[in-house]
Amino acid sequence: MKIKLLFLFILVCVVMPADAASNYKPIVYHAYVTNSIGEWKKVVDKIRSDKTIANAEKLELLNYEYGYVGWCVMNNKDNEAQSYLDHAVKIAEELENDKFELAQIKAYKAALWGFQIALSYYKAPFLGFECVDFAKQSVQLNKNHYLGYLQMGYIDFFLPSVFGGSKTRAINNYIIAEKLLEKQLNGSLKDWNYINILVTIVQACQSLGQNAKAKVYHDKVMKVEPTYKWAKSDLIDNLQNRTKN
Repeated sequence: MKIKLLFLFILVCVVMPADAASNYKPIVYHAYVTNSIGEWKKVVDKIRSDKTIANAEKLELLNYEYGYVGWCVMNNKDNEAQSYLDHAVKIAEELENDKFELAQIKAYKAALWGFQIALSYYKAPFLGFECVDFAKQSVQLNKNHYLGYLQMGYIDFFLPSVFGGSKTRAINNYIIAEKLLEKQLNGSLKDWNYINILVTIVQACQSLGQNAKAKVYHDKVMKVEPTYKWAKSDLIDNLQNRTKN
């Protein structure tokens, strides 16, 4: 796995009010579970073309744009990633200046700073501490929102233990995020961010040899979305191989 994956926080969503942009949520979900990234990009570009969207719609755009940047980073499309990352940072700063949903914005900034490091490693000494601080601020601002815990989980998982990282603590943070988002979604679990958190837990448990626990969360993925191609193939194959070994 390439080091860029260490900062791949595809991992998040905000449940928005019923507005125009939220009509795209099922399209993005379908794009996620079918790996139709072109469909995802069309949604991002469509929302970006509207220069009059309100802050709630900007926040939803930030979520989708952030997910697209993560895919680009993972697939070595650095120029594309940088272009959309720059716009995502701009949106995050606009919302922060408006003091709109600050806990979520701090968590997004933690993720976006991570993407910047993934694209330009020399920035790590300058942005790394800010990335951690943003995640901590997010949790401090709202202990009942999942996003800050998710970012803390990613940081704990990928930060070397000598610098304070802990994969065990990361899994605990992922599970807190999962439970908070599940409560937030109120039964409507067909949300790409929720599925992604479950997958993140599976992979983290696998990395620690906790295969039985990984299987529990894989089953949760398949219960919510039995058609999810990657979970049905690569993820289960990897889980079965680890179990045999």
